[in-house]
Amino acid sequence: MTFGKPFGFLDKGEDIYDWIKWNEGFFPIASTAATLPFLASLVQKWPFSEALPKPTDKEGLGCFIKAAQDTLDERSEPGAQPRNDMIAQFLKHGATKAEATSEALVQVRANLDSVAGTDSVAVALRMAVLYVLSTPRVYYRLLSEIREGMRIFASQTPLLNKTVPPGGDVVAGFALPAGTQVGMDGWGILRSKEHWGPDAGIFRPERWLEVDDARKAEMAATLEALFGYGRYKCLGRNVAFMQMSKALPELLRRYDFTINDPTLPVKKLHSAAFWMMEGFWVTVAQRQTQ
Repeated sequence: MTFGKPFGFLDKGEDIYDWIKWNEGFFPIASTAATLPFLASLVQKWPFSEALPKPTDKEGLGCFIKAAQDTLDERSEPGAQPRNDMIAQFLKHGATKAEATSEALVQVRANLDSVAGTDSVAVALRMAVLYVLSTPRVYYRLLSEIREGMRIFASQTPLLNKTVPPGGDVVAGFALPAGTQVGMDGWGILRSKEHWGPDAGIFRPERWLEVDDARKAEMAATLEALFGYGRYKCLGRNVAFMQMSKALPELLRRYDFTINDPTLPVKKLHSAAFWMMEGFWVTVAQRQTQ
């Protein structure tokens, strides 16, 4: 979508530019910096800035910075073929080369995080599969709502802080001084009995089918909090729902899954902006009938 061509992850079956490896090391750092904002400004200064991604890097985000710059150089050459990707749209709407590079990297992160297997979509897919396989009554019927998989295991763990504007504000009857950092616990909201009923901790997709349209809209709006609201809403929200809606039904339609170790289905699970998972092993067999 961004560069108008693939990087080759699927074609080569490789971790291009060691992106997966780099990403798994990046999220714990990003999570800490998000919790302690002063660290984010600190790393912009020498000597810490020397560790930031740059075009000369041999792995990670720096390689994609170089790819973005090379793509923009190609588009600037005489006789370059017109394209209809996101970089072309940035340039068409007046973005400078530096601005287009910056915007392209935002899209690279949004799209390649799913390749790394550590972002919200990958976590939600894994946990939805785990809960489906662990709940026979659900496994033997088509998953009634993808959204339940996203609700039962909130993918993001940071508080997603927002700063109260100058002059302060009043939210739900609470006076908040200007400059206050207000965060939201996605896990708490998506497992709150107040919002989801006494069985909030149970994976039960039927809850989305048993309510009227007004209540379903309220539940959907609560789930949307996971992606944020306003100008800082997650750019990949629509892509995430598209991936979830397509991947999970196709996996369950085409293959039979069995958890290898039901007593310990996930060997390692820890929080670093997103849930980092290791050792979720299943046996997969192609269905004879679909």
